[in-house]
Order: sequence, then structure tokens, then C-alpha cells
Amino acid sequence: LSPVCLVSHDFLKPLEICGANEGKLVFTLIGAKDLENSDYIGKSDPYAVVQYKDQIFKSKTLSNDLNPVWNLPLELAVTESDPGEIHIQVFDEDYNGDDKLGKTSININDLIASKTIESKSIKLEDCKSGEIQFSSTYSTIINEELVENREEVLNMDADTAEFTLPKKTESISVTLQKKLHQRILQQRPGKLLHLAYYI
Repeated sequence: LSPVCLVSHDFLKPLEICGANEGKLVFTLIGAKDLENSDYIGKSDPYAVVQYKDQIFKSKTLSNDLNPVWNLPLELAVTESDPGEIHIQVFDEDYNGDDKLGKTSININDLIASKTIESKSIKLEDCKSGEIQFSSTYSTIINEELVENREEVLNMDADTAEFTLPKKTESISVTLQKKLHQRILQQRPGKLLHLAYYI
């Protein structure tokens, strides 16, 4: 399926031009298991640092625990044309300098494709043992103009077209039984209402 959008001209443009390629990623770093013990006495005191582009987040430190549960929730704005990666580094907090316990990276494209991940484990790199667990939920952000005008009726010149415009949701459902040959657009003073669909 190829995403397209209808605009004020009688030709098709990529969906990205409509600005409907942004989303919200709710990512939770649940915890880690079987971390390497870097302390001579007792166990490591681990914490995690999560970086997404220019945003950096830090979990709490858990003392004497090689299987920490942080439950660190993050809400990230994602641009689908340049989603990037989430970088995670685990440290052992120590009075004479924190030790690295392993790192990993998560491709955002994989999270977008999965939509919802209840729990997943990934092995840490640059360490003898250890893995992290996370969950994630991704949702697309609908074009602002569609949200603002979701209660307006669009006039269509097509055999069959069904529009579902719930008041309390940011989703639009469009069913087309034949390809539209005429533009679907409502002109408003100073603003264009775009309709995104799949053919």
C-alpha cells in the first residue's frame, strides 16, 4: 500500500507533505537482568542513562542489585522520516567513579512497525553478561487541520465513501471502493483541509 494525500491540485503528492508523518512513542525501560558485578564487595549499584537525539534521561540508582527494576517511562516525539535510535547505557554507581556495565541501541523503526511491545529483552554489549527489558507503544499524530475540522462534512463525488469522525479521537477512517478521480478537499479562508488515505 502506498500512502498519498489529496491537495488542492488534481495530482497526488507523498503523504509526508501533508505533515502526517509524526508520532508519539511511549517507551518504558522496565529494568535489567544478570548484570555484571563490578564491585569487589557486595553487588553493583546500577542505574541507566537513556538518550534519544538531544534528550537524556536517567533512572534511579538501585543499591546492591544485579536485576534492577527501574520502570522509567519516557514519552518521545518521533518524526517517521528520521526516527533515529534510542541509546541505553547502564552504569554501576561508585564513590570513586562510575563503571560501565553495558550498552545497547534500539532502532525506532522497529518500534514503529511493532506498534505495541508489552515486554522485550535485548542483550547488552561491551560486558560479560546482562540484558535490559523494555515496553513501548507507538501512535501516529493526525494532521492538526484534520483534528480541528473532524466534525465538518466533506463533500465527495464517489460511488462509496464512509467517514468515521469520532469527537474524542484523533483518527479518521476512510473506505474507498473505487479510486477517486476528483479531488476531496474543502477550501477554507487561509487554510486547506487535507485528507490522507491509502490506495
